[in-house]
This record gives sequence, structure tokens and C-alpha cells, in this order.
Amino acid sequence: MSNRLYSVQTLPGDSDLLHGQLLYVTSARYDTDWNSIPHTHYFTELFFVRKGKGYFQMASETFDVQTDDLILISPNIAHTEHSSRSEPLEYIVLGVEGLTFTHPDGSPMTYGRVNCRLDHSSIRFYLDIMVREMQQNKDYRDLLCQNLLNVILIYLLRHEKLQITITPQVKASKEISAVKEYIDQYFKTSLNLDILADAAHLNKYYMVHHFTQTYGISPIHYLLQKRLEESKFLLRSTDYSISQIAEITGFSSISYFSQRFKNSTGMTPQKYRKQLTQSESAIFRGI
Repeated sequence: MSNRLYSVQTLPGDSDLLHGQLLYVTSARYDTDWNSIPHTHYFTELFFVRKGKGYFQMASETFDVQTDDLILISPNIAHTEHSSRSEPLEYIVLGVEGLTFTHPDGSPMTYGRVNCRLDHSSIRFYLDIMVREMQQNKDYRDLLCQNLLNVILIYLLRHEKLQITITPQVKASKEISAVKEYIDQYFKTSLNLDILADAAHLNKYYMVHHFTQTYGISPIHYLLQKRLEESKFLLRSTDYSISQIAEITGFSSISYFSQRFKNSTGMTPQKYRKQLTQSESAIFRGI
């Protein structure tokens, strides 16, 4: 009988490496009535594609995703996913507070994409365990999942060209969260800074400063972003006229809508509708 003893060494600083706090574990499947629009979080997200295909919209960039892709999303970065209709996305998402991913030189990473189909199969295994633990809700569930998160982070550090930086996240106050929720709910109506400040019972200048500090975008730009993303959805999925879409999404006039839309996308709403329809048809035929 052979016996080998492997000693475990604790290197200085290792205990401080992984201080991310697991906030939630989400398991979801794309539904055709779900209108996914870009959104942000004050924390980091790990988005793992369990099954299906589609594409991911990250800030101003769009890229395809498929089974076993893991997307690392930095705090305050606008993002959303779009699913193939023939092979709907099924995914697991982890919300992690207190750390961000950076490049080896220490520069900030907006997002990262990891292919887990080959030597990263363990990541999928641990994520599936985390979902099962959450569903079964047994004793020590949260502790187990927190430790599995650390294991996943170690796999990422070992195999990917990235680093983890411990960062105190800027968490939204109750009042600032209320401003964002108000915009999310009423962005199709006539809104301005005075209305938003009054709704949250805040000084207007205080509200603008802290909203921008928390979410990395001013409240007016966030409002514009919500309206533009909703207009893109309507252009893609309905036969509404351009003037109808401008009115539905809260723009004061069709000319202002067209101007802001072109500034954001580089094309008119009419051209966007035609080009996106052709592009999505090609993507889903290929998928």
C-alpha cells in the first residue's frame, strides 16, 4: 500500500484574496414575454449559460453567447441578454458584493467572458450544486454556497488572465434606490429632475450627485437610456409607427426622439428597425 501526504501551506495574504459576499443565486429560463432591457447593479455578477444560445449586450458592445459561457459583469455596467427563440437561454446568475475583476496590469475590467466547455467543467458542477442547495433550503445552505463561490473564484484565478480586487461597493441608499425605481416605473411619462427629487423627498442637486455616484450615470441619462431601450424593443417587436413609439416611450416629439436615437445608435429609428430585423433573422437562422 502506498501513501502520500500532501502538506497544505497558507501563503501570506491568501485569506484576504476572496472576500466577495454572495448576495443571491438565480436560476432562470428565457420566456418570450420577457422584455430584457439594459440595467446595472452596484455589485459584480457572474452570468453562466447552462443551455441555449443568444447574444449579450454589454455597454456599447454585443456578442454571441452559448452553452457553458460564463460572463463576468463589473459593477455599474449596463447589460442585458437576448435569447434565441429556437434554443432559449437557461442560465444561473450569482450576485457578488465586495470584489471586482481586473486585468493582470490592474486596469478595470468592464466585463469578461470565460469558455467553460473544456477544462472549466468544474465551474458548471459547482454552480449546479449551488442552485440545488438554494432550492432544497437545507441547514447551512448559505455557508455552503458562499464557500462554493470561493472555489469558483479560485478556478477563475487559476485559469484566466485576470485578478480579483477587493472593493468597498457603493451601495444605493434607500432614497436613491427610490429614484431609480421611480424612473423604472414611470419612464414613459413626463419626468424631470424636479419631479424625481420631489418623489424621493430629496434636494435636487444632492439627488443628482448621489445617483450618479451610485450608478455611474446621471438620472437624466438613465431615464434616456430606459426610453431608448424600450423604443428599441418596440421597433423590433411591433408594427407601431415611429411617431407612436416616440409618444409611448415618453419623448416630447418625434424629432427629438429621432435625434436622441441617432446620437445613441448612429442610425435613425427607421434604419435601426430594418437592420435589426434582418440581423436577428440571420442570427436565429444560424442558431
